[in-house]
Amino acid sequence: MTRKQWLLFWLFALVLLFIVCIFSHKDQMITKQPKPTVKPVVIKTVKPKPKEFKDITLKITKDDNSYLMSGVLNNKNELANLKQSFKNITTSNLKFDLDSKNTKVLSTIISLKDIISKFKKGYIEYLNKELTIDGLVGSDEDKNLIDSTIASIKDIKVNSNIVVEKPKPKVEHISKLSIVKDEGGVTISGTFSSEEELNNLIKSFQDRGIKANKGLCIIDSDLKADGWKTPVSHIIDDFVKFDVGAIQFDKNSFSVEGKITDKSIKDSVHNSLSDITDSIKISENIEYIEPTPTKEQIQEKINSILKLKHVRFITNTATLINESKPVLDEVVEVISAMPELKIEIDGYTDSDGKDSDNLILSQKRADSVKSYLVKHGIKSENLKAKGFGEANPIVENNSPENKQINRRVEFKIIGE
Repeated sequence: MTRKQWLLFWLFALVLLFIVCIFSHKDQMITKQPKPTVKPVVIKTVKPKPKEFKDITLKITKDDNSYLMSGVLNNKNELANLKQSFKNITTSNLKFDLDSKNTKVLSTIISLKDIISKFKKGYIEYLNKELTIDGLVGSDEDKNLIDSTIASIKDIKVNSNIVVEKPKPKVEHISKLSIVKDEGGVTISGTFSSEEELNNLIKSFQDRGIKANKGLCIIDSDLKADGWKTPVSHIIDDFVKFDVGAIQFDKNSFSVEGKITDKSIKDSVHNSLSDITDSIKISENIEYIEPTPTKEQIQEKINSILKLKHVRFITNTATLINESKPVLDEVVEVISAMPELKIEIDGYTDSDGKDSDNLILSQKRADSVKSYLVKHGIKSENLKAKGFGEANPIVENNSPENKQINRRVEFKIIGE
């Protein structure tokens, strides 16, 4: 073999060997899967959360020289610290909760013991993260001192209401009484010799079904005479029937005034007061007011007017004759007692003429009456005019007299 032939032989052998190697490893190359990646396990260290405390609640009330404490504290040591600071302190509904704590607030409250001691009465309360200080003191100096101390408190919201006690007004030893009546009942004010006397007066109204409220009432045990008792007892049964009114008594003067819707009450009050001794000056001013009628009463009054008097028109027209205007004036006066009533004005004719013509004529006549009422103060939106022609006759249209009856205008209340 030549050199060239040997080179070709070995090149062919190498290619063949390469092909055999490829086919022998083919299955392994196809089925070989990549190894899964194993993630390292990370162990986290969980730090314990700090314990969260609930806010305490505390209220210390002062009355004279004693203190009353209520609320929720953390432990008995806190209670001991408070008792050491506030002498003569007692507890009511005080509880302990290990989850409730606020050392800063407790120290602030203890630091305020000197200003709380200046209260005649009052309280200091910590609730919902707010400190409330409310009290009555005896002088402006005490108030200024407390206000400046409260203003220095930081990091806590403070609500304060410090009031200086005013000197009590000098009370004259004179019987005074005021009883004011309205739709809500009576309000009683005045000076009374005892609580029993005041309560008896209140009860006298309650026994009659009237709600009695206290106004400005002063108890003065030095009162020697109560001149109002006799006249009040004489007229109380009538007074409770007043729509509104007032009884006034001062020294030896007694007066009653008010508005009533029952005329008999005025005479009854007058007769009752005429029996009172001359040692008391009596005055009365009672006004009678016309009671507001019901819609049924309004309808009845209108019907009564139209039963005796009729609304007439010039023949075959919608023009009112002059004699009809005073009739409508009376109707206006009745309606004005309840101006918000909704009223339908119904117009009718007799059977003469065509039905269609009668329907048109009745509508025009109803409209004419509505216009008259509006011109005299009745609201247009409260009136509705409607023509019915010859429909709904009251009597048969068989005579001139009956036809005249059927030619009419009616007023019908349809709402409020």
